[in-house]
Amino acid sequence: MRASNVLRASRLKKSTIRQVVRYAFSLETGNQPVKIRSLSIDTNADPSGYLDATLSVSAFSLAEGKK
Repeated sequence: MRASNVLRASRLKKSTIRQVVRYAFSLETGNQPVKIRSLSIDTNADPSGYLDATLSVSAFSLAEGKK
């Protein structure tokens, strides 16, 4: 067996900082072994207080090797 690493990006739009933190925490503490590699936050120009976030996540799984 060997480990397989998959990198994915996840985007959250018009979210609060609390929503972003809860989402990131749920990813790292969920059933699937994942790691957040980067987090980018963009504040919107409007005064609403919402923001956009992009998370780069690595997911790991065990792959069967060929014999």
